[in-house]
Amino acid sequence: PRAELPEELLADLTRRAFESASEQSSGMERREEQLALALDAARALDAGEQAAVEAGTGVGKSLAYLVPAALWAMREGMRVIVSTHTRNLQAQLSSGDFGQLRGMLDYVRPGLGAELRATVLKGRGNYLCRRALETALARRSPLDTDGAGDVDRAMLLARVGVWSEQADCSGDREALRLSRDFDEHWARLSAERVSCLNDGTDHVAMGACFLARAFDSAAGAHITVVNHAWLISNLEAAQQARLEVPDDADFVHLAESDAVIIDEAQFLEDAATNALRTSVNEAALSAALEGIHSGDRRRTTTIARRVEDDLPTTAEELSQGAEAARAAVESAWEAYGRFLQSFADGDAVVFTGGMRAQPDWEQVESLTAAAGKSLAGLTEQLRKLARAVEGNSAGDASGDERRQIAEDARAAADTCEEAVEALEQAIEADPGRTVVWLERQRTRRRRDPDIVALDAAPIDIGAKLGALIWSRCPRVVLTGATLTVDGEWDFLRGRLSLPEMLESRYDSPFDYERNGRIFVANDMPSVQGPTSEVAEAQANAILTLARAAGGRTLALFTAHGTMRRVADLVRGTLENDGISLAVQGPDGSPAQVVDDLRSNPRTVVFGVAALWTGIDVPGEALSQVIVCRLPFDRPNDPIQSARSEQYENAFAEHQVPTAVLKLRQGVGRLIRRSDDRGVIVVLDDRVATKRYGARFRNAMPPAPYEEAPVQRIAAAVRSFLPPLPAE
Repeated sequence: PRAELPEELLADLTRRAFESASEQSSGMERREEQLALALDAARALDAGEQAAVEAGTGVGKSLAYLVPAALWAMREGMRVIVSTHTRNLQAQLSSGDFGQLRGMLDYVRPGLGAELRATVLKGRGNYLCRRALETALARRSPLDTDGAGDVDRAMLLARVGVWSEQADCSGDREALRLSRDFDEHWARLSAERVSCLNDGTDHVAMGACFLARAFDSAAGAHITVVNHAWLISNLEAAQQARLEVPDDADFVHLAESDAVIIDEAQFLEDAATNALRTSVNEAALSAALEGIHSGDRRRTTTIARRVEDDLPTTAEELSQGAEAARAAVESAWEAYGRFLQSFADGDAVVFTGGMRAQPDWEQVESLTAAAGKSLAGLTEQLRKLARAVEGNSAGDASGDERRQIAEDARAAADTCEEAVEALEQAIEADPGRTVVWLERQRTRRRRDPDIVALDAAPIDIGAKLGALIWSRCPRVVLTGATLTVDGEWDFLRGRLSLPEMLESRYDSPFDYERNGRIFVANDMPSVQGPTSEVAEAQANAILTLARAAGGRTLALFTAHGTMRRVADLVRGTLENDGISLAVQGPDGSPAQVVDDLRSNPRTVVFGVAALWTGIDVPGEALSQVIVCRLPFDRPNDPIQSARSEQYENAFAEHQVPTAVLKLRQGVGRLIRRSDDRGVIVVLDDRVATKRYGARFRNAMPPAPYEEAPVQRIAAAVRSFLPPLPAE
């Protein structure tokens, strides 16, 4: 909906909002860099142009783009899609920045803030499906398909059932604080594969469907916040006309009148790669096939058993198709296991031209093709079944039961179809454009602790981004705190195949010389040494430094396993000292563990990946960032290895710049306001001892720098940081 606004240039309206807020609001600091970024965004939106703007820590880039975006969308009656890298930044925007944004809009015109419609939209798998919940509750063994009646699954179902009836329930999994251990169980309750938004079901008609609510909110919003992976996967699906939601609910069909703001743009390449990546493993396929048909006659929940009374011939064909697919899949994965054992570099083997010339490849290729053909046949049977069930009103099953069976059949068909695409890509992909590999993965499941996955991903993502975004939407603003390397745009421009656009850089306004300190520990063992030795040294260093700071610490890791190992070593000692430990994953989502730190500064947060970026903890609650290891990509990562081949000197031109960008983002979590004080401690001595270390040192804030033993660093931390207020 349009809003009445003064007839002025968007840049002038934006300037008024910021200048009035800084003059009249005690909580709004005047930041010249923030206003400059906001004006850049305003001019790009007004002129229908594209821009890339780097904003150092503390510039306040979120509000800088939200204010002109909201004003433009409300004036024009158009949509702005804000894409972020992480869900915790989505939470920050919705819980904090949206409220401040509304207050600033009121300075442009009283009451304008109340007219703003802004929302966050997540992937389908984040939302509870009421129909799936009701189906699970109706079963004798909830959430279980083999009659085992697992207590944890039943407890989860009871918890979800109570939560779903609360008046303020959004259906968003985030509110449940579920650990990753429940991923498999939640998947059976989520809306990941529902296709009922347009079939007139009761939940949709009554406005009780959580997914439909989310789509409706996004369809009518001026600003909708998504993440990069969701944006790319949905744009790709829309391009291929595969989306099953109606046009009026699906806001991601980008029109030239829409605008896109991509925050944390330095992560767009990786997020797009993951969104377009295909992956299939035997455990997931076996579970899907078991849900279609099982030889165990006690299994009454399989699709084939549920229709055998009304459609016996179709059920029998489906059973035979599932058995044939199961046998073909088992044969293919046995061949994959042998191929891995013979040729793997570590836990992975890439299907390069050389690998495809090996004698064993012919068997891998033929068995892969056979599995794909068998699964393709099963897909057709499932789709035929879905149509037959919906048209068989004479059977014993009720209308709701028929709809649920058809829904399950279509979901199983989608799973099989995705597997077929992955298998076909494995043997047909151009090795110069797509990297295909087998990988042995460790899981946290008691069953199948090790699985073999078949993966494929595009090597050069820039062309795809051009087709999906750059060429389709003239109004694009890319922003982030770490878009340049060594002050230049070349690395990002090359990775994303960016077209010609306005490029601007604004440094942090903070006085790091006075308020910051950077230390590199010079008495740590090499991070490339034995894992147990490194973990023990990191644990001792973190204990010493966390005590010196009185908590208020974020420790950044590059691997979940190392993080959990160190957490086990320090948790008891920290708690005895009155310091809480919040570990991303076991203790909650990224947003939740950061909330623990905000509410209790005597906390140490351990994080990986998402906590290197997008979190904002101003004040004393976060006064120390510990970088346990430089954030290099895994040396044998198939995707990064394939991309490295595009460079003459891959380490210097690709691996180091990528790690430098990640380090800049991680240490940028520290000082968020002009009066904040904080220290950065790096436990990886390569910053000081390697020739390339200078690039990492130069990438850090311009604060005093010192190399010293951990004990001396702790003493400096203790004297530099102000003591926490007495409780």
